[in-house]
Amino acid sequence: MDEKAKKRVELFKLSCGFYPYEKEEYTRIRYSDDADPYVVKFLKEDIDYVETTLAALCKAGGKRVENIIVSLYMDKLTQEETAAKLHLTRRQVQYELELAFKEVFVPEPVPVDHSNELL
Repeated sequence: MDEKAKKRVELFKLSCGFYPYEKEEYTRIRYSDDADPYVVKFLKEDIDYVETTLAALCKAGGKRVENIIVSLYMDKLTQEETAAKLHLTRRQVQYELELAFKEVFVPEPVPVDHSNELL
């Protein structure tokens, strides 16, 4: 993977870490009269990015890849804990992620459709 693709993967991992909190906050404030529209828009865009990218990764690697990503980057488990939880080896976890990441992030990232935005 080239440096651009590696950076895309790292940014996706970071967004996954914030996803549960952003989703909760977005749900709480999106119809609030005093919500900052820029915050609402940012939250929606990041949520869409994670969901769209996760769907593409699942298409590339199946439900197992989704479970690995949720476990590692949203639930914040280690590779060893994730492997044990999913009845895999740590190497299988790494390998499955690597294959899916290569398919989705090389050469270009997944486009996010914002046509259904509220703002």
